[in-house]
Amino acid sequence: MPSLLSHVLVAALRLQRRRRPFTDLRALRAKIAEERRSADPTPPRSLASRCAIAERQVAGARVYTLSPRGGARSAHHVIYLHGGCYLFEIDPYHWRFCAALVRTLGCEVTVPIYPLAPEHGVDDALRVATATYRDVATRFEGRRMTLMGDSAGGGMALALAQRLDAEGLPQPKDLVLLAPWVDVAMDNPAIADVEARDPWLARPGLVEAGRMYAKGADARDPRVSPLHGELTKLGALSIFIGTRDLLLPDARLLAARAREAGTATTLFEYEHMVHDFMLVDLLPEAKRAFADIASVLR
Repeated sequence: MPSLLSHVLVAALRLQRRRRPFTDLRALRAKIAEERRSADPTPPRSLASRCAIAERQVAGARVYTLSPRGGARSAHHVIYLHGGCYLFEIDPYHWRFCAALVRTLGCEVTVPIYPLAPEHGVDDALRVATATYRDVATRFEGRRMTLMGDSAGGGMALALAQRLDAEGLPQPKDLVLLAPWVDVAMDNPAIADVEARDPWLARPGLVEAGRMYAKGADARDPRVSPLHGELTKLGALSIFIGTRDLLLPDARLLAARAREAGTATTLFEYEHMVHDFMLVDLLPEAKRAFADIASVLR
């Protein structure tokens, strides 16, 4: 049974009309404008007491690495690509999740602040993500590498993994996708069955966000919809998603196709949970999902 707090989260999403930007494109454009005025991608000050934070420039973008503050560091490095429909900046939920990885695993986590649509498109974002991966692979040579992302960041992480061989870069040992958005066309017929249960996401806004990010590329281009890309030669793939998430049908399809391609794949589904619930650290279900994620990374 879902926890009381998960019911409160669903009610809050509805009361705050969090779904409106995904059903009304005017509201989506207004939200983008509001975010541009107020968003701050800098790690919150509270993180400094939990992690050491280093900033550098890679391919013209800010890149942050979180490390354990004191104590031993593991030989494990995570590259984390944040979600936000490719339109919105990293937020405190993402930063707290990354800090929790550092505290729990003793690993280092690198987070690129990649350029956003509609001002920028897939080529700009993947350029920064690829350069960050190359920088980490060189700077921390010999570390165990994990590539991780949530929502749009999960889609970008998969698209990045699909191009690593062509870039002459090693595959990460693990590819961990949290509620990944892997097909911006959103034309899987099974989506309709989940859409009525999702209190947050809806197809119209996601399709428009995908169009902005694609910058003229076809919606089935693997750069923007890696569900349609090459799924062989990947690291071990782990997918985490809730059953009230509009992205669930494509996550299931990705898992099936990856297994058919011979990639070691595990799909973790959480009953009644909404999109990106694993980042809401107060939820008991998020704590269980985090424990599962940490177990995979160990």
